[in-house]
Amino acid sequence: MNSASKRRQRGVALLVVLILLVLMSVLAARISQQFTRNLQKIQFQLGQQTLRWNSDAAVQLAIIRLGDDLADGKKPSSLDQSWAQPISVKTEDYQLDSQVFDAQTCFNVNSLLAPDNSTTSPLPGEKAMTQKVVEYLMTNAGINSATAETLFNELTVYLGIDSGSDNSKASSAAEAFRAMQPPRVPAKQMMYSISELKLLPGFPVESYARLSKLLCALPNTKTKVNINSLTQQQAPLLSGLFLGELTADDASQLISKRPDSGWESVEAFRAQLEKQFPVKGKEASADSYMTVNSNFFTVYTTGRTDNLTLRFVDNLYLDEETREASRWLHRYRTIE
Repeated sequence: MNSASKRRQRGVALLVVLILLVLMSVLAARISQQFTRNLQKIQFQLGQQTLRWNSDAAVQLAIIRLGDDLADGKKPSSLDQSWAQPISVKTEDYQLDSQVFDAQTCFNVNSLLAPDNSTTSPLPGEKAMTQKVVEYLMTNAGINSATAETLFNELTVYLGIDSGSDNSKASSAAEAFRAMQPPRVPAKQMMYSISELKLLPGFPVESYARLSKLLCALPNTKTKVNINSLTQQQAPLLSGLFLGELTADDASQLISKRPDSGWESVEAFRAQLEKQFPVKGKEASADSYMTVNSNFFTVYTTGRTDNLTLRFVDNLYLDEETREASRWLHRYRTIE
């Protein structure tokens, strides 16, 4: 009995030791997992902070370049200046790619809030020049003309523009907002993002990708398209300013022949236009929508580490009087 009792005690002790070993192994595994998670979290936060710091440095460099290149307000901007050159930095820890783009290579829908600045006044019953341009750009994006007119009316109601004597179209557009599920009311203020077009009752979402390259929402009520910053891919916008009288192919050829340092003035652009296409581009109102200088710019930055990718978008404004650039909007999102 004595011997059997001792064997049982040894068996129980061995079982207890095994249980303790299992518990210790589980505890060690959990500690290891927690340590790994904490380490990954710290690495992620450090990487994120590093990319944010370096992205901010890229923006500051862009601000300096803009201030240097465009210090003279009378000097035209062009894509061969230093502000338009990409920035690329690669180290053992991260890679950063940054590029400044002219934000005035689109038609600003907020300009509808200002009186039509075209050189000719519309006849009674005739559409204003701004309406003609916006509707033309919509049709260029694949929207039929009837829908484009409806969308323009909804857009003016959304912006809170007084429809004047034509209340029927405004009432119809307002009713379209109320008929949505759930019902909505127009913002009645300028757009902060061109993506707000998707809030219009009749907007075809499938056309957004193309239309968002032609229209934009800048924080002012002017439309001045910088013809020196347009690329050949943006020729449809230039064509739209002439209501199609100058075709997209014509506009593309015109842009391809642009001087490396850009056109000195809109008059210089006109001279080249008349030389290349003497019987086209007679729409004089287009001049009021064109410029060779810009005040708005956008910086797109992508930062990468082994653990994540961040994309930053910074909007810059170049003051007309002081010629100093400043950042007025900053956004970023994590890709991985």
